[in-house]
Amino acid sequence: MPMWLRVPVLATSETALDNDRAARLSRECMTNLFFTTQRPHNVGEILGGGHFGRGYDQYVMDIGTSDCSEKGWRLASEMIVEAVRLARYPTMPSRLTCSYAYPSEQIARSTMNGSPMRLYLYEVELTDPSKPCHTVSRDLMSAVNRMPRDIPFAPHVRLVADQYWSSKGGTYPEVITESPLRVVRHLP
Repeated sequence: MPMWLRVPVLATSETALDNDRAARLSRECMTNLFFTTQRPHNVGEILGGGHFGRGYDQYVMDIGTSDCSEKGWRLASEMIVEAVRLARYPTMPSRLTCSYAYPSEQIARSTMNGSPMRLYLYEVELTDPSKPCHTVSRDLMSAVNRMPRDIPFAPHVRLVADQYWSSKGGTYPEVITESPLRVVRHLP
């Protein structure tokens, strides 16, 4: 395993979520959630997870573009975040295969402000509330927070990943879940 992917494993009592905590992770996501997207959906439509992770499969190494280098760093960062999850937070939903939503309409709308593209807003619900679900701090995953300048990259990303997986929502909370989402209604 490459050195940059190695994550020291904590003692078992620190890594494993007990049954009560696992139950709380699912209960915190029992209410309706909010979802933004670039394409329209129908009421009742099931939105499966993994769209974010599949996006990395579409990366093309095109050294003629300005974002080529950034894409590589973004992918490396996401792989480190996933390695930390697997080593220290294995019961948390993977960012690469989960569904994403927001815990309130207000937070979802705030993510739409200033977007250069048309976004649709939906109220959604979990199709399987028994699946793992957790509220995390979305702002920790911003490029500013996890793409360091002038400091070693991998140790910094591991630190940010630990903060992310142990967070409870932060300034910009988002919900990640292994449950697919069902569209309840479109919001204007």
